Amino acid sequence: MNMKNCKSLWLSVPRGQPKKTGCPPCGSKVGVVGLLRASIIFASLCPIFVLAEPHYLSLTKQDTKAQFQEININNETASYVVDIGKNTRIDTVLEITPKGNGTIGIANLVLHVWDTHDNGLVYKGKCLDVDGVDVNGDGWHDIIVSGTAIHTGEKEWDNKEYESIVFIYLYDGKQGQFKEIYKKSSFEINLGKTN
Repeated sequence: MNMKNCKSLWLSVPRGQPKKTGCPPCGSKVGVVGLLRASIIFASLCPIFVLAEPHYLSLTKQDTKAQFQEININNETASYVVDIGKNTRIDTVLEITPKGNGTIGIANLVLHVWDTHDNGLVYKGKCLDVDGVDVNGDGWHDIIVSGTAIHTGEKEWDNKEYESIVFIYLYDGKQGQFKEIYKKSSFEINLGKTN
């Protein structure tokens, strides 16, 4: 392929310049001046990449509750990146429906952790605690969800029953998924259950 037709950032070399390096996309030779021109063009493009930096979310009860409070006020869905250890980041989505049910979607899980819509069950404080903790010492941050569910009954005068709940999900780095290993609850919170 002729260098003039190359669509990459690698530029042609003026005559008389040494031809030491090849252009990876087209195989043409590029000299020092061509590399310098390419690096100047690439450096001018870098601010584009800096502006697209993701929003990070730490899996702590304070951070997740604060983010749910914010999206509850704005009625929106928010996307984040969560660092789960070993230089691995996972895209995460927090969403609250107009009725007041909220989920956190991370890897293969869609966890119903926010509930203000009284359909027989709500969460004390609106939100369950979501914590990222390395439970088994393998270097991955696993997920512990805990809190209190309030069973409100079908009618307003029904007695309320309180239930302490705990879910533990271990992260499997080979499969890139979480697996539920412990549950203390009379109901499920994983709406996207795949394990």
